[in-house]
Amino acid sequence: MMNGAALSFRAKKHITTEPSTCEAELAELYNGSTDVKGLRNLLAELGMYQQQPTWVYQDNESTQKIANNRGSLGVSSRAMDLKTLSVRNRIEDHVIQTKARKTDRMVADMGTKALPVGQFVLYRDVMNGYALVKAAYPKKSMSPLVFQGDATYVTSAFVKMQAVVNEMGVDLTDDYL
Repeated sequence: MMNGAALSFRAKKHITTEPSTCEAELAELYNGSTDVKGLRNLLAELGMYQQQPTWVYQDNESTQKIANNRGSLGVSSRAMDLKTLSVRNRIEDHVIQTKARKTDRMVADMGTKALPVGQFVLYRDVMNGYALVKAAYPKKSMSPLVFQGDATYVTSAFVKMQAVVNEMGVDLTDDYL
């Protein structure tokens, strides 16, 4: 996501069957980091260099430990070597940084499982930017199709980012929405 809207979203079946959740999550961490690396290269070509690593949220603790640990892999995770080493190199090169996120806040899960209607609508609105607008401008009249509950636990990082932009002197008034 960038500026509150999804840039890349993929929902498809894996071509391989992973023997564990950790391996499936690591495969998706690798795929996500590949997309991030490509987007960072595109932004650099446009003159918008990224100084800090891009956060990649992860709700699987084992995947995070394997990705962030330079130690040798155990017997059960040796088959993951190539993707694991690629992810580790991207972390070391400060291209990505894993960040823990609770499962109920993983917007990326929208493409991986059937969700209840309320959670689906919330994640959809987070991906297309409506939740950010609603969080930043709670009194703004929105379509009745937009998530009506409290989305701040999912959008708080975006609202903080908007506050930083406002401190830089950018005026984000209702005229822009």
